[in-house]
Amino acid sequence: MSGKALIVDDDEKIRKMLQFLLMAKGFQVEVATDGISGLEAFKKKRPDIVLLDLMMPEMDGYEFYKRAKEDSCIKDTPILILTANLSDEVSRELDALGAENRMAKPFKSARLLAALDSAMGGESQNVN
Repeated sequence: MSGKALIVDDDEKIRKMLQFLLMAKGFQVEVATDGISGLEAFKKKRPDIVLLDLMMPEMDGYEFYKRAKEDSCIKDTPILILTANLSDEVSRELDALGAENRMAKPFKSARLLAALDSAMGGESQNVN
């Protein structure tokens, strides 16, 4: 597993842990702290996968996802949503967006890597 990854999360500890984990797997990693800077990095860097938090300042993950999927240049890039709140309501909202690849925080590294591999392979991954 390797390629270019973009981490969009406002939690520094999560960003650093994900960055370390992905770099250890051979990924080139870009990070962003909110949806606005994340969308800019997404368009410039054209990552192979995005790891996206939902609750962020400036632009949340829902809006990021909507805008990314409306952009013809980046809409086919897999996005793995990582969220501390994977309630039924959040799941319904994500379903309405067509966001099938999601994982609950906290997560174990092995499960995250499996979800990442699945997302990049085109299969949906719903891990609680």
